[in-house]
Amino acid sequence: MGLANHGDSRAEPFQVLGDRDQYQYSWQPTVPHLSTSQELEARRQRLPTITLEEVRKDHNGNTWVTWEGGVFDMTPFLEAHPGGGGRIEMVAGSDLSAYWSVYDLHNKPHIHQLIQEYRVGNLSPEDERRAKQEAKGTFSSYYGNDPARPRAAAGDLRVSSRHPCNSEPVLHNLVDSFFTTNDLFFARNHNSVPDVDATDWKLEIVGNKEVGMAEKSFTLEDLKTKFERVDVVSALQCAGNRQEDYIEHDRPLYVAPHWRNGAIGCAKWSGVRVRDLLGACGMDVDGMALGKVSNPKAKNVFF
Repeated sequence: MGLANHGDSRAEPFQVLGDRDQYQYSWQPTVPHLSTSQELEARRQRLPTITLEEVRKDHNGNTWVTWEGGVFDMTPFLEAHPGGGGRIEMVAGSDLSAYWSVYDLHNKPHIHQLIQEYRVGNLSPEDERRAKQEAKGTFSSYYGNDPARPRAAAGDLRVSSRHPCNSEPVLHNLVDSFFTTNDLFFARNHNSVPDVDATDWKLEIVGNKEVGMAEKSFTLEDLKTKFERVDVVSALQCAGNRQEDYIEHDRPLYVAPHWRNGAIGCAKWSGVRVRDLLGACGMDVDGMALGKVSNPKAKNVFF
């Protein structure tokens, strides 16, 4: 059958214990301890003023960024970032204002509060202005070619983030029909919608002699004409559906998107069986299914 990528990448956030100068980290399923506004202000006043030139130097591989007059060492948070550490490393030595003008998914008050736990210094007012000005245009939006979403404009979809676009249908629309229509089905994106040239697209399968598979390549036309089309009716739900139920006053939700209860739908999925593709590459899938062939080095991966 065909596969749709509606997965949900998760990472358990760090719990911060102790003062900024004596951080300890543990992989516990709790949100970081957040300081009060009074504690943050007292800490800000104790921290040194750091020049923009110093921020942009190499700090033994650590990732320093600036935002709203603060200097932040985000290195301890890299592995906890749900979108991967590389997203933050792109901003190293620069100001978050330019980054968040494009990737606005995390430009939220509770994220603003979170990064204060990683503050290591302050910029002068002059350097603060310069950091913002020089960061402008650093990141160009690659969401310009995303498809139009008229059902969102009509109010039929709740859009939890626009860049990337994550949306769920308004709940009453889910019961309008047995099948959830394509334009209403929840969308879980981590990036922009890729521009695919159907004439150039290929499915590459890496060969593996140990499991009896040869290396092969299939065009989209191959998949449509050389294999049986299989239809499967199935409901699909994001693992993070109803995440907002867990939000409390002192427990914000860091994993995006903030689903309510519409990240679910029922559809007829059409495509090619994975076993048919493996068989076309030489693997004896029929013999394995009937128990006539042992292939201990072949492993199934469940997503």
